[in-house]
Amino acid sequence: MDMPRSSSRMLQWGLAAYWFSLNMEGAALLTILIPMTLLQVSPVGHVGQLARIVSLAALFTMIVPPIAGAYSDRQKRRGKRRMPLMWWGTALNVGGLLMIPGVSRASILTVSVPAMGCAGHFSGLTTVV
Repeated sequence: MDMPRSSSRMLQWGLAAYWFSLNMEGAALLTILIPMTLLQVSPVGHVGQLARIVSLAALFTMIVPPIAGAYSDRQKRRGKRRMPLMWWGTALNVGGLLMIPGVSRASILTVSVPAMGCAGHFSGLTTVV
């Protein structure tokens, strides 16, 4: 079934905007917001804590895409819609972002930042693939 040209173009612009915002979020989080928050929460040992957060985020970034792709393919074969996955992943990501300003312990960031990245990548990969 062919999509009308305008619908296809709008879909492409929508996906481009989604991925652009997701990449900008990741760049701003790991280079500006997380280090600044760690300095406020735990001035002693913030470098080691930042290394843990970045390492976990990188590990999850390697693990999540193949799982998301396989899950997406399974959903598509069963004829299920994948758009709810994007909405849930985006909601989890935004919830995590809203939680960052109120963080009182560095351990919360160690868990929330990689989880937000997983939610964002999973939601994006399940709809694009």
